Amino acid sequence: MYFQVLLRFILVLALIVGSWPGLLTVEAAAGDLVVDGIQITLSCSHTYDNVIVKNGGKIIVGWPWYLALTVTNTFLVDSTSAVIAYPYCGGPGDAPLVSDWCAGGGGGGYGGNGGQGDAWGRSGGPGGASYGDPANGGALIGSAGADGRYGPKPGSGGPRGFGGGRVIVRASLIQVAGKIQANGANGGTYMTGGGGGSGGGITLTADRIVLSGSVTANGGDGGLGYGGGGGGGGGRITILYGLLENSGTIAANGGRGGLSLWQGAWRGKGEDGAPGSVLFIPLDKTPPTTEALLGGTPGLNGWYTSDVQVTLSASDNAGGTGVARTEYSFDGTTWALYTAPFTLASEGSTTIFYRSADKAGNVETAKTQTIKIDKTPPEITAVPTTSPNANGWYRTDVVVHFAAADAISGLASVTPDITVSAEGAGQLVSGTATDQAGNTASAAVTLNADKTPPDISIASPTTGPYLTSDLLTVSYSAIDGLSGIDTVSAALDGIPVNNGQVINLSALAGSHSLAVMAEDKAGNQRVNSVTFTVLIAAEVEVEPETLNVASQSDKNTITAHIEFPARYDVRLIDVSSVKMEVNGTSLTTQISPTCFSDYDDDETEDLMVKFNRQAFIEALGGKTGEITVKVSGQLSDGRGFVGNDVLHVISKGKEKREHHK
Repeated sequence: MYFQVLLRFILVLALIVGSWPGLLTVEAAAGDLVVDGIQITLSCSHTYDNVIVKNGGKIIVGWPWYLALTVTNTFLVDSTSAVIAYPYCGGPGDAPLVSDWCAGGGGGGYGGNGGQGDAWGRSGGPGGASYGDPANGGALIGSAGADGRYGPKPGSGGPRGFGGGRVIVRASLIQVAGKIQANGANGGTYMTGGGGGSGGGITLTADRIVLSGSVTANGGDGGLGYGGGGGGGGGRITILYGLLENSGTIAANGGRGGLSLWQGAWRGKGEDGAPGSVLFIPLDKTPPTTEALLGGTPGLNGWYTSDVQVTLSASDNAGGTGVARTEYSFDGTTWALYTAPFTLASEGSTTIFYRSADKAGNVETAKTQTIKIDKTPPEITAVPTTSPNANGWYRTDVVVHFAAADAISGLASVTPDITVSAEGAGQLVSGTATDQAGNTASAAVTLNADKTPPDISIASPTTGPYLTSDLLTVSYSAIDGLSGIDTVSAALDGIPVNNGQVINLSALAGSHSLAVMAEDKAGNQRVNSVTFTVLIAAEVEVEPETLNVASQSDKNTITAHIEFPARYDVRLIDVSSVKMEVNGTSLTTQISPTCFSDYDDDETEDLMVKFNRQAFIEALGGKTGEITVKVSGQLSDGRGFVGNDVLHVISKGKEKREHHK
C-alpha cells in the first residue's frame, strides 16, 4: 500500500514539474510586460500598459491558479506563444468518491456536468454538477474529477484529473494568434480510471478583440481501467467585446469517458463530460437613456395649469445589457427607485433629477426637468376712478381701472382702463387678467350713466298775447328716459309757481317769462322757458256806429274812444303807436286832434283818436254788415293794449241804383 501511495505522489510531482518547467514567478509591476521567448509564472492581479507574449514565450498561471490582467492598451499573444492555466487540485464541484469495489471516478463539473464513471456496465462515481453564472464565465475555477476505486482499499484506482484554472484579461485591444487555455487534466489509469477534471474559466474583455489562434477550456478525459472514469465537464469562456474579429478556435468541450476493460475486452466506458459554455457578449459601455414624459394641461410659457404626472421611460443601447433600474430625486442627492408614474401637485417650480443604470453597471449622467405648475388664476378687481352721485348715477364719461396680481407665475396682461361713454342703466364693464401660465380671471363692475338732461314741455302759457282780463293756468311736464326725474320746479318772473296754478293777469300787463327747471337722478338739469305778453284789455268805442260808405258826409274821420281798466292810465298811450285794424288792413291814427275825456260818463278817462275815413272804407274792400274793428297800441313804457268794437257798414246809394234798374 505504501508503495502505491508513494508511486502516486511521484507521478503527481512528475506531472507538476513536467508541466511547469523553468518556474519563474513575476510579481505585479507597472509599465509593459514583454515575454519574449521565455516562460514565466504569473498569478493574481496585475496592471500593465501593454502585455506582449512573443517568439515562443509562455505565461503559466501559478498558485492560486488564477491570473487577472488589466492592460491599458494592448494584450498580444503571437502565433508561437501561449497563456496556460494548468489544472489545479480541488474546486467547488469536486466529484465524490464511490463505494463500488471496482468503479471509475466521476468527472469534474463546472461549465458543464462531469461524466459518470463506469463499473463494468454498472454506475460508477457520479459526475460533478455545473456551477456559476454563465455570464461570468471566467470568474470561477474548474473542479477536479474523482479518484477511481478498486475494491475497498484506498489508492487502488486511477487518480483524478485536476480542474483547469482561470484567466481574466481586460484590455483596450486583445490579439490572440497563439493560444490561451484553461483545460482540465485527464483522469489517471490504474486498476480503475480516475475522472477527468473540468475545464477552467477564461474571460476576455476589450474594445477590440482579434482571435486567430485558440481559446480553450476543455474538460479532461476519464482514465482507462476495469471501470472507466467519467469525462470532465467543459469550462466557461466569456468574450466581452466592442468589436470582434474571430477566425480562431473557441471551445469548452467536455472530456471523453474512459474505456472499461474486462477479461481483455473493452466492455463499456465512462460517461462523456457535458460541454461547457462559450458566450460572446457585446461590450456595453453605454449607459441607458431616460426620457421624462409629462402629462397635464399645458399652459403658456412652459407652465402647466393642472397637476402633472411624470412618467420616466428608459431604454438601453442596441446590443446593451438592458436597463437595471431607473431612479429619481428632488435634490440630486437622495434618490428614489422609480417603479410607476408619480404626480406633482404643488404649484411653483419643481426640479426633478432622473437617471438609469444598465446591467453592466453603466450609470447615466443625471438629467433634470423643471416642471412649472400654476393652477391658480390671477386676482383682478374692477374699480371706477370716480364715484357716482348719491342716487348711484354718473352724468359724465366714466373710467374703469382694472388692477391685477399673480403670486405664482406672474402677471402677463390685464385689460387697460376702459372709458365708458355710453348711456344706460346696469351697464356691465368687464376686464380680464392673464398670468404667465395662461390662467385667466375676470372682474366686472355695473354702471348707471345718464348724460342727457330731462325733456321739459310747457303747455301753458304760450307766447300769447294774453289780456289783462284773462286767467292763466300754468301747465308743464318733465320726463327723463334713463335715470328718471328727481325734481322739477317753475318760476314766473323769478317767483315760484306750481303746476296747475291759476294766475289772474289783470295786473300783469307787459312781458313775462315762465321758467321750468327739471333735474334727473343723475344730476342733469334742463331749463325751458316761455316768454309771453299780456296786453291791457281796453274798452274801445268807434264812431259812427253805422257807416254808410255811399254817404257824401263831410265827416272824413273815424273816431275811436279808448278806455283802460282802473289800474292803467290812458295818458301814457303813445298816440303815434295807435293802429286800427279792419279787414286785415292796419290803419295809422292821426296825430291830431286827440283829447282825454270821460266819454261815456263812467268816471274813467278816455283817449280819443281819429283815423282817415276814406282809408277805412278802402280797407273794407266793399264789405258791408257787421265789421269788427281792433284798436291797439303801446304805452310809453312799452306795454301794449288792445280793444275791439263792431261797426255796422251799409252802402245805400248802391242799393238805390240797383232798385232803379
